[in-house]
Amino acid sequence: MKKLLFIILVLSPQMAKADWPPMCPTANCVERLVTVDNDDFDGSLRDVIKHACQDTGDDAIQFGFSTTISLKSPIVISAGCNGKIFIFGRGGGRNALSGKNIPMQVSDTQNCLLRVESSGNTLSRLNIVNYANPNRDERIAKSAIAICLFGNGNTVTDSTFGVLDAGNLAEGNDVGLFVGSDQNTITNNHFSQNKLDGVQVTGNRNTLLGNFLGIPLENCDYQTEQQALTRESDGKKESGLTALPSTEPSVVPSASPDAAPSSSPASVPIGGCQLILPKAAMADSPCPKVSNWRFGIHLFGDAHDNVIGSLNSKERNTIQYQGKSGIRLSGSSNSIHNLLSPNIFNLNKELGIDLGPDGVTENDFGDTDEGPNTLLNSPELSLVQVRNRYSKPADWRIVLYGKGQGGTFVDLYIADSGETDGLADGLSFLQRISISSDEENFSVELKEPVTLGTPLVAVAVDPSQNTSEFSPKLLVELDSDMDGLPDRIEDANHNGIVDPGESDPFNADTDGDGLPDGLEDPNHNGKRDANETAAYLADTDGDGIEDFVETHGEGRYNPEKEDTNPLLPDTDCDGLLDGEEDTNHNGIIELSLGETFPQIADSDGDGVSDGPLEHCLKEVPVDNCSLIPNLDQTDTDRDGIGDACDWN
Repeated sequence: MKKLLFIILVLSPQMAKADWPPMCPTANCVERLVTVDNDDFDGSLRDVIKHACQDTGDDAIQFGFSTTISLKSPIVISAGCNGKIFIFGRGGGRNALSGKNIPMQVSDTQNCLLRVESSGNTLSRLNIVNYANPNRDERIAKSAIAICLFGNGNTVTDSTFGVLDAGNLAEGNDVGLFVGSDQNTITNNHFSQNKLDGVQVTGNRNTLLGNFLGIPLENCDYQTEQQALTRESDGKKESGLTALPSTEPSVVPSASPDAAPSSSPASVPIGGCQLILPKAAMADSPCPKVSNWRFGIHLFGDAHDNVIGSLNSKERNTIQYQGKSGIRLSGSSNSIHNLLSPNIFNLNKELGIDLGPDGVTENDFGDTDEGPNTLLNSPELSLVQVRNRYSKPADWRIVLYGKGQGGTFVDLYIADSGETDGLADGLSFLQRISISSDEENFSVELKEPVTLGTPLVAVAVDPSQNTSEFSPKLLVELDSDMDGLPDRIEDANHNGIVDPGESDPFNADTDGDGLPDGLEDPNHNGKRDANETAAYLADTDGDGIEDFVETHGEGRYNPEKEDTNPLLPDTDCDGLLDGEEDTNHNGIIELSLGETFPQIADSDGDGVSDGPLEHCLKEVPVDNCSLIPNLDQTDTDRDGIGDACDWN
């Protein structure tokens, strides 16, 4: 018994500090040492924090010989703590704090393994694992969170949340880190395989830089079959990884913390991601799915003025392989001024950045809608011009044209080429483009590594740092007439002839109606889809008025601007063709010429239709072979083009 007492005295925090390097970052700081991993004994982390908070002054806490500490109940650094607490994991590695042995009696929405209520503390070289609500149906409403920050000005750095160095699937938390306070700094951490989100933020003016959210590439030393991901922070190439179907139970967490979870079977992987390895390596891979099951970073409530990303390549966050979106803003219209770019986004299951309602937020005219980050419109990448294209490729000049809001910035990326739905993530940041306050259109010459076939995406960043979702993907392709349609799309069968149903790759306005071919085919697929005018027909609906005139030069029907519908020969359905009511076909109603309004069935308001209303033409289906008669409209292969002119 005396010998045991002697050992405890020797290893007490005060007497053993001389054997460890000094860690105190402030004056009048006391160095303390965690000497045991048993949560009940003197010298445990809980005991050391208790004494550090009771004593005056700052305290630096290091770990002794233990690599893993299994807590029996959560720990709190209380708001009444005297001085700042600096916790450092063991030198040369991280100390694991495990919540595995805590009886989970989750009673509210913020159950935290380590709860930090005071300000100015630093947590470093920790590995927080195994703190999760075993009841999956309660997991969203009653989350178990590894670390919660409720004090201001704290720092969390060089720590891992939910993944051990060996990449153990079973170690995930519900949520890695919750930031409910202001001006905290979250840098160089790794958040993976957490069952909900890597990081949740409701606080303001917090900074998240240099963090890694996704598969721990340093633990997976395999040659993969997928594209390489270049980490710009150190210039080294690391393996690119791709999702495999999950074997986890099919319960998909909802997009909102307040939403009820779904119990229906999932149609997509919901358990994070797995590696695609060479077949020989798959059987014994030590690297299971380790990405976060829902969002990488989730901002909700009134979270505002947070900084997530940097023009400095060493400070960008890597956000990849999340079960849903990379960064999610689902909060109120007060959740604004959140900078979300530049970062590295790679193969997240849904959007790289998702604002407001779940899924793509369409741009609105004038950008007048409200929501997180003001639901800022994304930029439009219109077309690419390859200049000097008849010289050797080394002399080519690639120029990108696009459109955005005046006074904003455009962050341009090379897109992740693994996406197939047109909603690619921004994998490699290229440059920030400034749009002058009195302009909408922009152009910029692109340098290496951009070449033919390079996919591009972009986000908008306004002067208040609101950041948009990603734009649709645009491929760098030859577009001889610069109408926004690549040559290969306009000459679909690649025979060098403008065939029926094709537009001319050397004529920006094939039908001569004043609307560029790319404007009439906005999805750039070379086909006339529903709600599109025909690039090869000046008067798509055959009412006698050209498409340009019907839409007043914009190519899209807008009744608020007194347009007539270019897809409907009788816009007001009064029995008269639009061209019969606008007799000189100029888009202006001249009552002196006896013209009636093609937008109003009763132009004079006398209760009698301008035309024979009983013979209303109504909307007719789109002719699937508009230049060759085919009354039966047969389309055997269901590609939207009738058999009579289906050249494929």
